[in-house]
Amino acid sequence: MKSLAGLLLVGNLLLALWFVLRPGAPQESAAGSLDTVGEVADLSVRPDAACLFVGPVQEERLVRDIRNIHSGWQMVTRSVPGEIRYRVYVMPVSVVAEAQESEADGLLAGVREMLQESGLDDVESYQMLNGQLAGAVSFGLFAERENAQRLLVRLIESGIEAQMTEEPRLNEQSWLAELASEVPSRALSAMENLLLTRPEMNIEQNLCEMFALRE
Repeated sequence: MKSLAGLLLVGNLLLALWFVLRPGAPQESAAGSLDTVGEVADLSVRPDAACLFVGPVQEERLVRDIRNIHSGWQMVTRSVPGEIRYRVYVMPVSVVAEAQESEADGLLAGVREMLQESGLDDVESYQMLNGQLAGAVSFGLFAERENAQRLLVRLIESGIEAQMTEEPRLNEQSWLAELASEVPSRALSAMENLLLTRPEMNIEQNLCEMFALRE
């Protein structure tokens, strides 16, 4: 009996010692979370540095896959030219030469009087307050070039020195950015393989300041 009790005591001691010395259970990884990117470089303080950009990205699952390869990617916004619009306008100097309005009546009033005298009451007109054409009077922004040209001809034939310009609409895209020096070559190769089936996406290198960091 004493021998059996001694063996049980030794067994219990060894079991307790194993629980004390065994390795801790691994912690669950949060790499799949969009908000968890680990310790990343602050791109906003390195605008002149070279960055890698991956995008455009539209799927959260793809963002997780990319961050699983390298956790330092930050979400940024890129503005790219979209469809072209056509604006018909007249610059202030042209209006001053044509309109017989006093300075008190204002530029827009002078343009509208000219339109009325020319039988073009149906033409929209408003003064632009900012941008490259600030101060000009716009006669509208058109999706179709033919419609803009048709109005341009009507205005010119009525003695209004109108012009037409192209204005690309800017579309915002989501991209991932990281300092080029922080992306290991192995991670870059893995990303290139990941994007082989996604011809709409690219990996580009440019200055970090070319993209706007999201808040």
